[in-house]
Amino acid sequence: MGYHLIDLLVWYFGLPDKVFAQMNYNSREDQVYNVEDTAKITFDYFAKKISGSLFISRVYTEKKESLTVIGTKGLIKLEKGSLTRFDTNGTQMEKLTREGSWLSAGVEQIDYFCDVLNSDKNPYLSHFEHIAFLEACYKSQESGTFEEPKKFLFS
Repeated sequence: MGYHLIDLLVWYFGLPDKVFAQMNYNSREDQVYNVEDTAKITFDYFAKKISGSLFISRVYTEKKESLTVIGTKGLIKLEKGSLTRFDTNGTQMEKLTREGSWLSAGVEQIDYFCDVLNSDKNPYLSHFEHIAFLEACYKSQESGTFEEPKKFLFS
């Protein structure tokens, strides 16, 4: 589930300048596997003055994806099937819903990917930023420090 949130994060805001990740492994006693269970990721966009955090877990009991953006003019919360906008006082200003699927922003992301596949562009180039984000997270887990995703992009 978590990679979808990373896709949305990079789609909406671009590649962060720095990330810091902490991951847990083997949290389920009844299962044998060698992948991360839970990741807590902090990220910063310096020029945009954006800081954020991401929590991803395959063992957390609630299976839910959401993206909340808090800004100087209020808050936007994106979930499967709804987008809700609040003012700075927490008053709901608008709510858009779509039953059974992501709102049009998610659909537009898929349409963009299909357009890339149907064009002369290399379909994999658009995903290098996502890979750089993930690589920076794994390096941050190893180093215990912030990492710069852009240094993992190909020149």
